[in-house]
Amino acid sequence: MIAIILTCISAFLHAGWNFVVKNKAKTLSFYAFSNALCVLILLPAYLMNIDITHALVANTPWLIMGSIIFQIIYLTCLFQAYDKGEMSIIYPLARTLPIPIAFATEWITGSDKSTSSFYLLSLIILCIGSVLLASIKNSSKLVISILFALFAACAISGYSLFDYHILKSFNSQTDFSKIRVCLAYMFILEAGITFGFLLPAIFLKQFRKDLVNDMKCNKTPCFQMSFGMTGAYVLVLIAMTYTQQASLVIAFRQLSIPIGFLLGVLILKESSLRMKWVGMLTICFGLIVLGVNH
Repeated sequence: MIAIILTCISAFLHAGWNFVVKNKAKTLSFYAFSNALCVLILLPAYLMNIDITHALVANTPWLIMGSIIFQIIYLTCLFQAYDKGEMSIIYPLARTLPIPIAFATEWITGSDKSTSSFYLLSLIILCIGSVLLASIKNSSKLVISILFALFAACAISGYSLFDYHILKSFNSQTDFSKIRVCLAYMFILEAGITFGFLLPAIFLKQFRKDLVNDMKCNKTPCFQMSFGMTGAYVLVLIAMTYTQQASLVIAFRQLSIPIGFLLGVLILKESSLRMKWVGMLTICFGLIVLGVNH
């Protein structure tokens, strides 16, 4: 029960920081400042796990760099998608599409194991739901936002693949607590993402102006984003320690998808077309089938 509660809170936090981004982020400097705040929040985790942090970097430096690059691509595409489209479309697509994309990647590389008919059925349902959700008639601006959401989903699949191999390899070679390893790894990622986002500040005057403006005027929403990003991940890690069924945590994390959809439609007052609801309900059904399979 504790694992379920923590995971549900994590889902709300994840959808919540996306809501803040959609509502408040007007420039990429918003992401740079927010990730810098994440580094400050995670600084105690680094100080308590300096040995793990250094060992992680020494163990797989190039894979970590690859994950950071994918994370930067993900956040950049997410910004572009939210800037041009609706959260009630972008968020469900960005969170749902990595599931079939990950399966396709495993199938192409030949690393997939035997899959049940229920699992394949869930993937088909998720794809149908995504198509229905994205098929509403609107401007070319919406089409562009959906493309960016697709790129964001591909980036999520990319960094998830890197993260999986990095943590699996490191944990198999050491006896450190998995939570300590994950916290140290999260600090490394946030530090790398912050560095990557702040690089433009060296060359672009407008970026520096936007960053100063965010530091003066957007401290609260930037902190909300950083707290949501860090809190959502930490709660999932803790939830994992309260259950022997990792699939239970994975299933309840998907609650963030309908939450993000409802925040867009009900709070941001985005379009509430019948086709959007049909697509969202189809995605939810696919997630239920996926959860049953696990």
